[in-house]
Amino acid sequence: MYRVKKWNDIPWFHVIYTEGMEGGGGMRTIEEIFFLYANDVFRYVNSYVRNKYIAEDILQDTFYKAYIALDAYNGENVKAWLF
Repeated sequence: MYRVKKWNDIPWFHVIYTEGMEGGGGMRTIEEIFFLYANDVFRYVNSYVRNKYIAEDILQDTFYKAYIALDAYNGENVKAWLF
């Protein structure tokens, strides 16, 4: 299982409004979304690539792209949006 580490040194300025997420909807930062879904994304990716290090790179890239694309998020299911 992938262990989520706290990213204290990275500023998370973007906040999005979500509905139907684990823990209820409301305002979420990209950091909160990472902590909720990183393990799911990692397991999904790792099941395809079968290499922990490549899966970690893809996980990082996924959340980087999600951070960049936050303006395009329009309130749909966050998990589906990430995948």
